[in-house]
Amino acid sequence: MIFKYHYSYPIIWAALLFNTTLVAKNTEPSQGPVVVASPCDLEKSNAKNMNKPIIITQKKSTNRLTPIYLTTFFFLLGNVSTRYLLLQYKDYFLKFFSDNNKTDTFLKDLSGYLCSTVHHIVIVLLASSYWLGLFNTQTWQKSLAWSQGYLIADLCLFSLYQEEEYTMYLHHIVALFLLISYQYKDPQWVARSLLAEFSSIPLHISWYLFKTGQEETVLFSLVAGLTLCLYFILRIINFTHLFYRACQEKKPFLHLLIGFSLLVLNYYWFFQLVKRAVETFFGYNLPDHFLCSSFTEFLRKKVTPAAKN
Repeated sequence: MIFKYHYSYPIIWAALLFNTTLVAKNTEPSQGPVVVASPCDLEKSNAKNMNKPIIITQKKSTNRLTPIYLTTFFFLLGNVSTRYLLLQYKDYFLKFFSDNNKTDTFLKDLSGYLCSTVHHIVIVLLASSYWLGLFNTQTWQKSLAWSQGYLIADLCLFSLYQEEEYTMYLHHIVALFLLISYQYKDPQWVARSLLAEFSSIPLHISWYLFKTGQEETVLFSLVAGLTLCLYFILRIINFTHLFYRACQEKKPFLHLLIGFSLLVLNYYWFFQLVKRAVETFFGYNLPDHFLCSSFTEFLRKKVTPAAKN
């Protein structure tokens, strides 16, 4: 049943083939000035106290595909093995959860969220360390194989498990193209984009608390509030400013297209989070297409718990 034909197969495998071709094509990065953010780059250059562009000599990489393949294998193995263990010993694991969540679907989703959280924690630490100057640009560029492998593995799992996550397909393909294409061209932009993954950590915790029947606890309220704040700062403000700066600097069309795609996706997801928060904490049922309806229609469709009864 897993290997039954699914519409995502040709889309995902074509995207992976295209991105793999890009990696092979860019195995030897071009020489040229690199805009850096890490003090480590300044310390290693002769232009530490000079107001001029810093040129970092890029070392030729013998094989950029190897670390990506290893990371992909790590996440595939981690997800499949975690899912297998949770389902194999579900009688043991499910006793820790409420009756409403004692299903195989919950355990499958849990395995995916665990692997995603591991990726988000590591890449946020790497991106933060780069911005704080704990390692140089070349080290940061090499460490991006962690996210590249994760995205490839996630796309493969979406395809094999036939997940109907249309927006996630688009997000992963665009993000993978961003990482591979701009790994050397604009490492700062990539680092700022990946810092947004910090907002996904409390989001996953919120999902777990909600699924385990803890949505009325103080902890859930705090984590949900933290999720909205981080999401607004790191995804709405951050990506809006990145796109605005790209437009001001007249970046290539492909650069602008990637930035705009990520911006639209994050605006859509933020609306979904706000919608869920309003329904959970205030009892209002917002329409799914609230952004396309007028404010008057929203007021007419607003339903309170009292009105339901």
